[in-house]
Amino acid sequence: MYGIRRRTFLVALAVVVALVLLAPTIARADISIIPWMTGGFYGWDWGFSMGAPSYDGQWVFGFDASPEYSKPTMTWECDEYLCYGQGRSSIDGGGVGGYLWRWDGSNYVYEAGYTGVVTGGSVYGQEWIYAGEDHRWTQFSFDFTGTWTNGWHTDGNVYASWSSDSNPYSQWALFTYATPEPSALLNLASGGLGLAGFVRRKTML
Repeated sequence: MYGIRRRTFLVALAVVVALVLLAPTIARADISIIPWMTGGFYGWDWGFSMGAPSYDGQWVFGFDASPEYSKPTMTWECDEYLCYGQGRSSIDGGGVGGYLWRWDGSNYVYEAGYTGVVTGGSVYGQEWIYAGEDHRWTQFSFDFTGTWTNGWHTDGNVYASWSSDSNPYSQWALFTYATPEPSALLNLASGGLGLAGFVRRKTML
């Protein structure tokens, strides 16, 4: 009889552990994606800013990033006509801010703010010197993540390019989503503990 009770209790305990471990997966399945803030967007102004409206024009959002990086150390190769240099450096941090405005029928009103961090990336620079002219092309790529004051989350990647021969531009790849309240996970775990207590009490009768 003792062996049966012990096996029953161990099975119940295994169920509780499984529920706790599966909680993040279950919550992830319940993520609500914000479609008009998910996908690819073009930026402007030196390549670290962007903004866009929602599909119906009822919302407007934007981001501004400040990655921390050093100038690439260039390695040069020259012949009698041309000198060509290239180099890389890392992006080790930085910040991202954002805004969200909503149309109230007559004006756009502030709805939420965004605070995030740059999690890493790189800078790649190239330079050509030919006939006394200097041409430069610098590319930036970095990831970021952060949270809105209304509880939404945005993760993303920025690719930005600057050339001495053309205007700067950037491409932002965003994924914005809303997640369930943390209380939902607590309820799931406490429900599992209640099940274990019920099974244990039953086996002791």
